[in-house]
Amino acid sequence: MSVGLGNVWRFPHAAYSNGGGAFLILYLLLLFIIGRPLHYMQLILGQFSGRGPIKVWKCVPALKGIGFAQLASTSYLTIFYNYLMALTLYYLFASFQNPLPWTVCNFEWVNDCKTKRLKMNLLHKLRN
Repeated sequence: MSVGLGNVWRFPHAAYSNGGGAFLILYLLLLFIIGRPLHYMQLILGQFSGRGPIKVWKCVPALKGIGFAQLASTSYLTIFYNYLMALTLYYLFASFQNPLPWTVCNFEWVNDCKTKRLKMNLLHKLRN
């Protein structure tokens, strides 16, 4: 979960929008000063205590909510990635149809068709 799909998809846009190279220098600096030490601390605490993310924070009661936040974020990401995989499979199997479902404008979509080509396909379909 250190590097997920969101990081891979958004990073180039975030770097471009926030100054390019200057953003990259600050990003790497904060990654090595804050991100990696916290990640390493979490790994050490888990391995040393032999407990899960909720029980490991019993050593510092004020930080007990961190374990619940980790559990909630992991659950959300699991659901999100399953949704992305389902969409991918849906469009993979839809791409084997002839004609492709997204190349012809259906009659119900007549007001939503934006391009002339799709409207022409609809008119041709209605005439036949």
